[in-house]
Amino acid sequence: MGSVPVANEALQRLAAAAHFVIANAGDDLGKTKLNKILWFADCAAWRRTGRTITGLTHYAKLQYGPVPPKLDAALMLLAADGAVESDKHYVGTYVRHGFFSKKSPATGNILGPDEQAILSEIIDAVRNMTAFEVSELSHDALWHETAHGGKISVEAASVKMFETPDPRILDWARSRRA
Repeated sequence: MGSVPVANEALQRLAAAAHFVIANAGDDLGKTKLNKILWFADCAAWRRTGRTITGLTHYAKLQYGPVPPKLDAALMLLAADGAVESDKHYVGTYVRHGFFSKKSPATGNILGPDEQAILSEIIDAVRNMTAFEVSELSHDALWHETAHGGKISVEAASVKMFETPDPRILDWARSRRA
């Protein structure tokens, strides 16, 4: 078994964001969906503020979309603290790595209200989507042009212009106006 990583500020931010998502995304949250919520939230935060929520500037391109580096270390920190538990179970033929919050997220000292609001917006936007559907949303031109295992810049992903949003995101946005 690996040792628990030392919690530097960057790892603490990633852990705080992950814990917030785990605590608020519902019981069907798996690792793929967690990765994508963090990705979309970091891109949204970059567009609005010029910085990410997690403190990351790049994500790794993997088969199911962008993945935050050091997420496993952040999850280990949360597990060692008793804040989250994980399990593995089958969803069809796919093994889902699920997460459950055991404590309220201690985000107040690390994540500001605006950052928590962005995370909540993204959670709400993808709540009724499957991990596959959310993963497909992340497979944009930048993802396709990046080599497997390569770095995807949050800044570059955040400056996409004139892209037609996915109809499910438009429906969600319209429902927020009502």
